[in-house]
Amino acid sequence: MIGEVSTSLTEYQEQLALLAQKKNVKTKFKQFLVADLFDTSLGDPKFTRKYIDAHKGSYPVYSASNNAPLGYVDTYDHDCDAISWARNGFAGFLTMHSGKFSVNYDRGLLIPAVGDLYLPYIGLVLEPLLRDIAQGRKTLDGRDEFTKVYLSTIRNIEIPLPVDAKDHILFERQLELFDDLQVSGYLKDEIKGYINQIQNLKVDMLDELQNCENIPIFSVFDCFKGSPTYTKKYIREHPGQYPVYSSQTVNEGLIGSIDSYDYEGEYITWTTDGINAGTPFMRNGKFSMSTHCGALKLKAEFNRKVSIEYVYFYLKSFMKGFAVGEQNKRLTLTIMDDKVTLPLPTDVSGEIDLEKQKEIVTKMKTVEQIRLDLLSKLDTIRSSNIQY
Repeated sequence: MIGEVSTSLTEYQEQLALLAQKKNVKTKFKQFLVADLFDTSLGDPKFTRKYIDAHKGSYPVYSASNNAPLGYVDTYDHDCDAISWARNGFAGFLTMHSGKFSVNYDRGLLIPAVGDLYLPYIGLVLEPLLRDIAQGRKTLDGRDEFTKVYLSTIRNIEIPLPVDAKDHILFERQLELFDDLQVSGYLKDEIKGYINQIQNLKVDMLDELQNCENIPIFSVFDCFKGSPTYTKKYIREHPGQYPVYSSQTVNEGLIGSIDSYDYEGEYITWTTDGINAGTPFMRNGKFSMSTHCGALKLKAEFNRKVSIEYVYFYLKSFMKGFAVGEQNKRLTLTIMDDKVTLPLPTDVSGEIDLEKQKEIVTKMKTVEQIRLDLLSKLDTIRSSNIQY
């Protein structure tokens, strides 16, 4: 997998370098208002499901959905090449039209008012601009719940078009740019797929074990539950230098810093509740944690027998699988006690083998570093902006 990605990485860099060279071909661009290029209008509100059911035919009617027509009727409003955009819902997505069709009030319509416009190119340029300005509700990760793009807004958007010395729009250059942008988009989609695969790549560290002893986790670690004291209000009222960790997994679980701490030393903490229950983190130093976290502290009698990093890599690979529940998953101390054992490598005499643990940790760190390097390079390529 990693070798395949490394080879593809070189190929992507070469292909995007070629596109970047094309970028350097001197092309003059001019910004044009959408209102100066297109006749803009909104669809007809008469095209409801009831109307469509009463006037069945062969001409498509497009609505807020970007996937398929709302239905087909026995007449049409337009017979031309045009672009429409979703006004409501997943607002800002575009649909290309050619021939006879209609749109309802959930879509706006752009019909060319000047010549030499290559609509597929304009669509590639315009859609991300519309998606950026869509107004309304979005989820925490930026996905739409319900957004809008208004007619007055789209009319004032500027689109860069290639022009000659006299500012005449160049149709053929738009064709070339469209082809290059499509190649760039295809490459970036492939890169995104590789990124997802690498992010989800699992290395089975147990393949390294020939002999091991499975020991209940609480026989090796003392276990602690976080405190309900550390609310957002408490953190605001007690600012300081000591981190407080919660069930969230972004930013290493950090939700703030306060003027005191509950734990000091080397620990493994984990998320006990929520969709990411079972996500472990290495902690070293002074810290506190909320009630949605648990912590493991290596017992003194195992200090020279067990590598806490080895345990961390094991838990990172397998801990989520011990969580119970569907959406609101849980991995409480009780569940940990019931389910989790540690496969600790043993030597020929049957004693816990610390050196073998360290050897496995070194290999896991090497694989993790390679994985992070590949992700960084792939993300750099994916984020590269081949603009003309």
